[in-house]
Amino acid sequence: MAKSNKENKFISKIKQMRETSKGKAILKLIGWLIFFLLLFIFLIIASFLNPTASDLSNNINNNETPSIPNPDEQTENTPTETLASKTFISAKNNLISKDYNYNFEITINNLKYTYNGTKTSLTNTGYKESPNGIIKYLIDDTGIYSLVQDTKSPLTDLYENIESNYLDLEYLSSVFSSLIFALNLTSESNYLYEATSNDLTYQIAFSKDLSNLLFINILGADFTYYLNFN
Repeated sequence: MAKSNKENKFISKIKQMRETSKGKAILKLIGWLIFFLLLFIFLIIASFLNPTASDLSNNINNNETPSIPNPDEQTENTPTETLASKTFISAKNNLISKDYNYNFEITINNLKYTYNGTKTSLTNTGYKESPNGIIKYLIDDTGIYSLVQDTKSPLTDLYENIESNYLDLEYLSSVFSSLIFALNLTSESNYLYEATSNDLTYQIAFSKDLSNLLFINILGADFTYYLNFN
């Protein structure tokens, strides 16, 4: 009952104010105040629900820009069904541009020859093991020598019974340029390409990023050349 009386008094007060110009002005002012208050509340709520342009800009700047794959890099690091000549040349040049170790295992008519050595820009030194024994050798710009207690002696049979061209990367590069190598095998450690020509099978293995030459195999009817590089 008390609440009803208060409401009646409030309504009566409103009616009285509407009868005077001053009361009308006060009511109009109160209306505008209520309008701006509601508008202010609405803007505050909207600012939490919708990020501003500056917020979006900051989010974009703070996030890493997605990288776009470079087609050239993808080509270099992704194996293709057939070997591109530039891939072998690049891996070969990468190998010979620095010092490297090698292990060559050659079998000809059941006779085995092994060369273990280190090649630098100036010298090629190592050990040859054959049915005739073991010798230490040195190759430099003056010739081929055997080494016995650091004494150099000219050596003429370092490549006895062996096709020395098969140990020459530049020669092999020219041979490979006319062949089509197909991707034969992929493993966790390398990619293997293979080609066949004149009853010979050639195999080339690369590291998974195709930048390192791992080994070359040359397989014939009565001989095998396994050339390993490190």
